[in-house]
Amino acid sequence: MDCTAGLLTAERPCGIIVKAKGEMYTCESCTQVYAFLLLTFGRTTDDLMRLKFVGYDRACDLHPFLSNLSKKGNVDAKIILDHVKFLVDIFHVMKHREQFCMPPNNPKCRNHPHLETFKEIRGTNTESGEQSNRFLNIFKHICKRMAEFKFKAFMWFVIETHNELIEEPA
Repeated sequence: MDCTAGLLTAERPCGIIVKAKGEMYTCESCTQVYAFLLLTFGRTTDDLMRLKFVGYDRACDLHPFLSNLSKKGNVDAKIILDHVKFLVDIFHVMKHREQFCMPPNNPKCRNHPHLETFKEIRGTNTESGEQSNRFLNIFKHICKRMAEFKFKAFMWFVIETHNELIEEPA
């Protein structure tokens, strides 16, 4: 029986799920995350330039990956690198030991959320992805035996309901 590694999702700090990619069976690769960013936030220069910050638990891997693509002539990767600041969310950063993540006073550190480069978004909920995942995990046992299309339709409904609950006035 296949075991899921979850969904690849993009959330706003308020918890709204912007997009979800179908079920993943292994940890997402940098290639998948890069493609997901392009599909989610657009492929035109103007669309990509609107994206300012990306919080991602493996940002320390994604930045070098995009840098390598950019050096090979990938224009979209260059635009993203030039306009987007990548941080490891506060939930995951304490577990990282990479030089790009820890500690914030390390001159090679560039992904820690407590760096000065992220002062503009200080206090922002960088854990919204984890919070959304906790909500979506409620349904994992229901989804275990679903066919692909039923799973996608069900998750679309769950995500829409989740977003409506967040947007609902108090």
